[in-house]
Amino acid sequence: WFNGALDNLRIYKTALNQQQVTDLYNAEKPSNAGTNYQAGITVLVHGFQMAGGGVANYLSPIEDFEKMGADIINRAGGGIMYTNNPDTGQLIPVSNTVFPYTLDANKEIVLIYNWGDLSNNGVISQIFEGNGYLEASADNLFATILKLANPNNTPMSYSLQQFLNKPKHLIGHSRGTILLLQTLHRFAN
Repeated sequence: WFNGALDNLRIYKTALNQQQVTDLYNAEKPSNAGTNYQAGITVLVHGFQMAGGGVANYLSPIEDFEKMGADIINRAGGGIMYTNNPDTGQLIPVSNTVFPYTLDANKEIVLIYNWGDLSNNGVISQIFEGNGYLEASADNLFATILKLANPNNTPMSYSLQQFLNKPKHLIGHSRGTILLLQTLHRFAN
């Protein structure tokens, strides 16, 4: 059970492209000018990945989410973006000339969660929700989100509770949406 509040939930029967997501965001985004804006935590999760990523002329979901994450951070007035290494569990700052961000408790935090090959498991069995991969991935995503509170294991300028009280924005594609719903259960507990 999820013991909380959702202020906006939409389910589409087809995948939205980046322009459609941007158009929806721009049409409905509140202005931060003159308001007491509170930066949050945005988690982006891909769905099934054929052959582990981009195919032919299509970008991998991670590359698409990096562009979306950059838009989120720029609109929030700054922040930091991480991805995770699905093999080691380490958080990796997405940082180059396009994303020169640093950790700041008052800025947006974006996590691009890569659950790699686990997102593909269960395809053959057709029982994705019953084979344990989803539950294990939800546990891992929850732990990864908690790790965002102190990714460098340095003294923190805010408490874990303050971190957990930040607004959360969860964006998933395909199976990633199911993973996010399972992760919400962990927040409720």
